[in-house]
Amino acid sequence: MSKGMRTHNDASTSVQDMLSSLKDFITNLNEKNKKIDDTLKTTKVIEKKLHDLSQFNDNREEGESLKKYHANSEYKKVIDRLRLENATIRELKEERGDLRVLLQDYHNTLEVVMKKHRQIVSQMSAMPNMEDFIRKMECKLNDGCYKVHGDMIFSAVANEVLHDLDVYEDANRDKDKKMARLEYENQVLYGLLFNTFKRKKLLKKCLKKPLNGNFNSNDTVVDEASTHSELFNDSFVQNNDTTSEDETLNLSSQSGYDSDDSIQTVIYRNDESNK
Repeated sequence: MSKGMRTHNDASTSVQDMLSSLKDFITNLNEKNKKIDDTLKTTKVIEKKLHDLSQFNDNREEGESLKKYHANSEYKKVIDRLRLENATIRELKEERGDLRVLLQDYHNTLEVVMKKHRQIVSQMSAMPNMEDFIRKMECKLNDGCYKVHGDMIFSAVANEVLHDLDVYEDANRDKDKKMARLEYENQVLYGLLFNTFKRKKLLKKCLKKPLNGNFNSNDTVVDEASTHSELFNDSFVQNNDTTSEDETLNLSSQSGYDSDDSIQTVIYRNDESNK
């Protein structure tokens, strides 16, 4: 753009210089034309004088022929001056013709220069404005940068939110696992305690019943068949409870909890009774 402007400025400067020189030339030409006009007027006056002189000469010749008097010196002076003026007039006419030809050349050159100048101006006016183009490109780039910046901010916020959600889900997942583990351990401990109390009651009940008689310590009549069936059922329940206790104790030991002394005592008594 700067190169085109520089070229345009150079062209404008050259055109202005040519116009100024042409103006000076036209001014000089007008002055010379004025001088020529003055000279022509003087020439006309001189021609008139020459005509008068020629008439005077004719009249004088007639007079001289009549009077036989010749004024040679004065006559020669007038003739020489008229010849000099005629030569000057011819030179001025030739110079005027040359000036007219030169003026026509200057007019033709000026037309060519102005035509070229109009072409350059039309081409420059047809060219797009670089400042507007640059401004539009800057606006588009700024809009694109703002959009990309907004997308980056949204992506960063979305990543932070997803990270927080992952952390929250991991924490809740750990909490759920811990809660499920605690619930299971509580159920196991509750089952151990419940089976312990139940087994103690059954052992106390079995110890109160004699195995070889029909009467208890309070002379109460007890059916022997029912007693043996109850003992068999109690021993079966005890065996099942012992098995469940062993499994439960193994689970409790794996979960990090120590077994209770009362539970160990009951299991020991149960083992002795089974022996």
